[in-house]
Amino acid sequence: MRGLDAPDLLELHARGRGLPPARRALLLLEAAVPEAPADRLADLPVGRRDERILELRARTLGPAIQSETRCPRCDERLELDLDSQEFQAAAPDDPALAPPPPVTLSFSTDEGDWELVVRLPSGRDVAELAERGGTATELLERCVVDARSDGEAVASAGIPAEARQAVEEAIVAADPLADLQLALTCPECGHSWSSPFDPPAFFWGEIEERVPRILQEVHLLASSYGWSEDDILGLDAWRRGQYLQFLGA
Repeated sequence: MRGLDAPDLLELHARGRGLPPARRALLLLEAAVPEAPADRLADLPVGRRDERILELRARTLGPAIQSETRCPRCDERLELDLDSQEFQAAAPDDPALAPPPPVTLSFSTDEGDWELVVRLPSGRDVAELAERGGTATELLERCVVDARSDGEAVASAGIPAEARQAVEEAIVAADPLADLQLALTCPECGHSWSSPFDPPAFFWGEIEERVPRILQEVHLLASSYGWSEDDILGLDAWRRGQYLQFLGA
C-alpha cells in the first residue's frame, strides 16, 4: 500500500464529497486496496475496513493523530495525541481480505436453549442500512444468519434481549476496531468518559481540510509561473513548498 499524493487526494475528494459517510468509508477502502474488487472490499467487516483505512492514513499523513474534544462536564478543551499503529495492532491479521466465517453461539435462557449463527457486520451492511434509515437493532438482526430455539428455527427479529447481548459481545470480541472508544479523563475537573473514534470520518475530515490548501498552492504557482495544474501536481510536496517559499507564500 502506498500513501495518497496530491492528485490522489483531489480525485478522491471529487468522487466522495457528495456521498454519505458510510459510502465515503468504502471509497477510502478502495483507495487503500486498489487491487481488490470493490464488491469484495464492501463485504469486509467494519473493523477490518477501518484498519485498512488507518494504514492508508498513516502512509499518507503519518501515524500520529492529533485531535481535540471537550469535557462533557466542564467544557474544558482536551488535545488528543493518538497513534494509529496502536489501533491497528488490535486488528486480526487478514492478508487474504476475506470475511471470516460466521461464529456459532450456544446458550440457555429462561426462554429455552438457543443456537445462533452470526457473521460480522460489513461496510456494505452499514452503508445500505444508513441509506434507508436503518437502526443498530436492524444491523444486528441482519447479521444473524440462523437462529434456533430448542432446535426450532426462529426469525432473527424474534430473539430475546439476552441473546442480542450475546451477539453484540461476540461481534465486539471478533472485530475490536468496529467500535473504537477512547478512554478520556479531563485534567481540569477529573471527569472520565468514553468517546467514540471513527477512523473513516476523521480521515475524511483531514482530506477536506487539505484539499483547499492544495488548490490554493496550484492557484499561486499557476498565477506566478504559468504552469498547468497537471504540471504543478506532478511536483512532489517538498518541491511545491520550495517554490511557494520563493513567492513568500
